[in-house]
Amino acid sequence: MAEHVKYIEKIRTYLCKNDVRGAFSEEELDLLEAVLGLISYHIFRLSNDYELNDDYRTDVMRVLILLAYKLCYSNLTAELREFIYSFAELIYNWNNNYYKDEAILIICLLLTKLSMTTSIFLELIDASRKLLSKHMDLFMWLPPSIELRKNHLEELLKDNMGE
Repeated sequence: MAEHVKYIEKIRTYLCKNDVRGAFSEEELDLLEAVLGLISYHIFRLSNDYELNDDYRTDVMRVLILLAYKLCYSNLTAELREFIYSFAELIYNWNNNYYKDEAILIICLLLTKLSMTTSIFLELIDASRKLLSKHMDLFMWLPPSIELRKNHLEELLKDNMGE
C-alpha cells in the first residue's frame, strides 16, 4: 500500500503543476481527478469484495486512452512524461491487486514502456544535438596552420594539373 500512496501523492503533486495542467482540458482534468479519487478510495478501503461497476472500468479506460494520446501527440515535458508514467503505474498496481482486468493491464504496460522509451529517445536526441553543435563548432574553426596547409595543397594541385 505504501507504493500506492507514493504514486497517489506524486500524481496529486503533478496535477498542481502548470506543465501538466496545461496539457489537459478542464474536462480531462476532471476525469483524471475522478479516477484518481476512485482508485484512492478503493485502495484505502483495501476490500477485495468491493464490486466495481462497468462505469468505473469505462472511466479508467478513458483515462488510459487519454494518457496514451497525450504521450504520443502532445509536446512532452519531463514532468508530463513522469505524470503519465506514474498514473499508468498506479492504475497497473490497482488493477493487479483489485480489479484484474487484462485489457487495463496491457494498456498500462504499454504506457509505462512507451513513456520510458520516449524518455530514452528524447535524451538521445538531446545528446545528438549537443554532439552536432560541438562538431559544427569544431568544423567551423580552422586553425591558421590548417588554413596554410590547405592553401599549400591547392598550389601543389594547381602545379600538378598545369604540367
